[in-house]
Amino acid sequence: MSTNLSSRWAIVLAGGDGSRLRSLTRDRSGTPVPKQFCALRRGGPTLLASALERAERCVPSEHVLVSVVAAHRNAWVRDCAGRVAIDNVVEQPCNRGTAVGLLLPLLLILERDPDAQVVVLPSDHHVEHEAVMGAAIESAFDAIDMEPSCTTLLGMAAGSADPGYGWIVPGCPGDRLREVAQFIEKPGESAAAALHATGALWNTFVLTALGRTLRALIERRLPELVWLLRPAARSARCHRAAGLDEVFEALPHADFSQTILASGVQGLRVLEVPPCGWSDLGTPERLAACLRSSAPGVPRRGGEEAVTVVLEEAIAAGVPLHHARGT
Repeated sequence: MSTNLSSRWAIVLAGGDGSRLRSLTRDRSGTPVPKQFCALRRGGPTLLASALERAERCVPSEHVLVSVVAAHRNAWVRDCAGRVAIDNVVEQPCNRGTAVGLLLPLLLILERDPDAQVVVLPSDHHVEHEAVMGAAIESAFDAIDMEPSCTTLLGMAAGSADPGYGWIVPGCPGDRLREVAQFIEKPGESAAAALHATGALWNTFVLTALGRTLRALIERRLPELVWLLRPAARSARCHRAAGLDEVFEALPHADFSQTILASGVQGLRVLEVPPCGWSDLGTPERLAACLRSSAPGVPRRGGEEAVTVVLEEAIAAGVPLHHARGT
């Protein structure tokens, strides 16, 4: 197991708009609140706070960067204040997709540490058994030492033929770390059924790689994105790089899974995570299933309860599930 923690960095992606759960994730005034800033149960941490804890278990706390957008500032400040250094809060002027949300903090990390090993963590997922996920992340970091030119995706055994996930088809059976034979982002229902039948895995969007390997992976698919963002990263000395508003006006919207992973599998590896109660909470149905299967958290005292949207209570309020489906 690699013990060189000083070279490890984490990127926590928290810039999504949460459109698929928008009918459930509203505050008392009716304003939509992206799900990463919501708590699963009353008294529990927000999903973002849990993701920050996940990151801090595997990298030094000063090496955790959070990718956010300006429109959500009132929400992310609550979770980041006093926990994430302001220089590590990477504020985008607007949401341009996960490829951009990942690349900007990645370039900032590489300016600080050209040999960085990076783990990417979504902020809007739930993990019931954190120790299991943590051990898998450790193994994925070890994979960097074994194959420095590769990117390791964490895959989860598929519980159903859900067409709303990204699917990973592993290569030939062998070691736990396997080549990716195919990556399919959100296939149709018949394709998802076939993938499920053959043992394909769900993509968790947790991945590890050398920072420069990950940058090269993005640059092969979207060279203009790296070209546009690199000057801003080089000039950044705080959470908001000079001239970023103008740069973002020229950026295309780019989804990392669809644009990067699904366009070619060269250099991709997959590590299957043992069952750990993982869910991306991507639809009201998945959220309801997660609440049914997970144990209640231990309530905490504090003022956060008054301002945090609680997903369990939103489901219990009887909001029709179909209102948020597919939006």
